[in-house]
Amino acid sequence: MFSKDAAVYSWLLLVGDARADSDCDHRVKTKTLPSDAQRLYRDIYLITKFQQGIYPPEIRTHVEAVYDGQYHPNSVYREGDEGSGSGVDGGNGGNDSGELFFDYLPVAALFTDAPEGVSTQSCIAHAEYYRVHEPLLELALASRRESVVCENATSARILPCFLPSLGTAGAKMVDFVLAPNLASDPALDSAIQTRLLQRAKQMKPPGLASAFLCVNQTDYHPLTRFPAAITVETKVAGGNLEEGRMQLGIWTAAWHKRMETLGITGRTSPLPLPTLPLILTYEHEWSLYFAVDHVKRIDIYGPMSIGKTDNIPHIYQLLAVLRLLVAWVDTEFRSWVINAFHPPPR
Repeated sequence: MFSKDAAVYSWLLLVGDARADSDCDHRVKTKTLPSDAQRLYRDIYLITKFQQGIYPPEIRTHVEAVYDGQYHPNSVYREGDEGSGSGVDGGNGGNDSGELFFDYLPVAALFTDAPEGVSTQSCIAHAEYYRVHEPLLELALASRRESVVCENATSARILPCFLPSLGTAGAKMVDFVLAPNLASDPALDSAIQTRLLQRAKQMKPPGLASAFLCVNQTDYHPLTRFPAAITVETKVAGGNLEEGRMQLGIWTAAWHKRMETLGITGRTSPLPLPTLPLILTYEHEWSLYFAVDHVKRIDIYGPMSIGKTDNIPHIYQLLAVLRLLVAWVDTEFRSWVINAFHPPPR
């Protein structure tokens, strides 16, 4: 749990490794989440437990060759561009050319291009680490590049006025942020800018107004106009996993405070904040959390293992989940933004 006024730290267990869960446990854990996250969780669960739709049918013979002819059910192969039952289209978002899944295969080069004599773990440390994570996120965005952005947020500091009072990790930024690209929706972009100006004019003392001219809790320029949807924090081998969780929690608590100052949530607002997916990576493992708003506090449920970067089959699974999350940003989260800022009818 994170208090919105003070970073009181506690995390609530949702799942461990979803692939090991019983169906009964899955049903119980699904009900733990609010209604706006249950379908997304269910669809991700189908991918992580049953590998549903992770491979393109074009590479079926290659997959079978890797597993020496071992049988795989048809469900592990994608069927055209059908969306998921959740209404979150995990397909190509209307791109008639379809997603080029063969583009995923070169990801293997990320793990074979390391300089001789340098271990994989040390190779991906610091700047080299982004040779793995950033390309994976870009691949997940492949069919929605015009409508969803992935920003490197390592320079996106949280503005002091939005930090929880006990946010001791406030100076430490997260690594990536996924957000809907509003450049193609001038009416919505204009509605957000109008809200920002109205709120900034109400600030006292006036010197604080400039901090309120950004839609998020940071004045980092690439994120000043697009509401942040999914946050990604990465930790290399030997890094502090607990610190990574704390950074995600503080970033989320600060975003909630920013939404409150915009009058979007709180006792006087009928619109609840959305349940936000958070991603934490450690070495090869990628884990998903859900941040749930309870007005006075934020409960963070997780972790849910969504994939690894240690081999190609695991990468395919991870990419399938990431594509589903990108689709959620472009559909469910975008709809929430529209409702929150309600631009005038066109």
